[in-house]
Amino acid sequence: MVKRLKRLKRQSIKVYCRLKPLKKNDISVEYEIINDEVSGIDVLDLKHESSKNNHNNKYQFHGVFEENISQSLIFDNVAVPILNKFLSGMNGTIFTYGQTSSGKTHTMYGSKEDQGIIPRTFEYLFKDAKDHAKYNYKLQYIEIYNEKVYDLLAVQKSGNNVQFRIGKNGDIEYINLNEVSISNFNDALKHIKSGNLKKNISSTSMNNQSSRSHCICIIKLNVKRGTSKKLNLVDLAGSERISKFENNEKTVIESRYINTSLHYLNHVINVLANPKTHVPYRNSTITSVLKGSLGTKCATAMIATVVLNQKCIGESMSTCRFSKAVSAMKQFSKTKFPSKSLSLKNKMKRLEIQKLTWEKENEIQK
Repeated sequence: MVKRLKRLKRQSIKVYCRLKPLKKNDISVEYEIINDEVSGIDVLDLKHESSKNNHNNKYQFHGVFEENISQSLIFDNVAVPILNKFLSGMNGTIFTYGQTSSGKTHTMYGSKEDQGIIPRTFEYLFKDAKDHAKYNYKLQYIEIYNEKVYDLLAVQKSGNNVQFRIGKNGDIEYINLNEVSISNFNDALKHIKSGNLKKNISSTSMNNQSSRSHCICIIKLNVKRGTSKKLNLVDLAGSERISKFENNEKTVIESRYINTSLHYLNHVINVLANPKTHVPYRNSTITSVLKGSLGTKCATAMIATVVLNQKCIGESMSTCRFSKAVSAMKQFSKTKFPSKSLSLKNKMKRLEIQKLTWEKENEIQK
């Protein structure tokens, strides 16, 4: 169980793991969660028979959320730090990664009774209108389906293909994408629900209602002085072996596009671990869109959703390996070392956050 915020040294992207509860007849993989008190990280040690002789089956995360951890605690640990940086003038991104039916969409959207990160984000942004009166929020909502970008806020369900280009500063620029102003929680949620009706959903052998596209909720923050920052909330489509799908041509084509785009995302992540190499962002639409989220000027958090069921241990280990690659990225190579006084202040802040997290956890357990 996560008892506090965890931090890997010299990393910009915070990488977390969420374990999905197993179904009644599922057979669990043997595993252990080890907390390293010195470095302050969680280690997920998979003890599956296929990795008994493999010393690389231990994966480090800033936090491992076990099956019983609430949506609220995940939001507080993962999203709130990113949102605070976003409100202070920094671009932010939160994204989920994992196989189909591993809990990505539940983590990002949740349900009416148990809301996920996206609705809780709107609630957080609008919780005190007086404090945020100087802020002006705008919303964009897109999906990337078969390498094309579609506008989920478009009035018509069809013909909403979005054109984009790479600007002079290297960031993506959408040419014909709708943008709406949002001023309260209900207004924002109304647009999200409307956009969800336009998503490409298919039934697969792993999930009756599987999203076949990458979906990105984009929140723009415009301050009165003209400063504009962007927050990306990303629900990536699920990775999965094509052989596990039923014999459906449309679904197979969709899965090939998904797997190809995730392959290029994986490739970009691995290249970023070696900054001297050219980064091939333009190989895929998703990497072009997320380029700014993987750069040095963005606060980013990733949640790897993992199912420790013996039937899908291969996919789970693949997700963990991707997480390991993300953790290996060196984004702040030019950052100066902090002074001793600054380090002390950071430690004090961390202790305050730990105390609040423990108190909240105790309230949940009561």
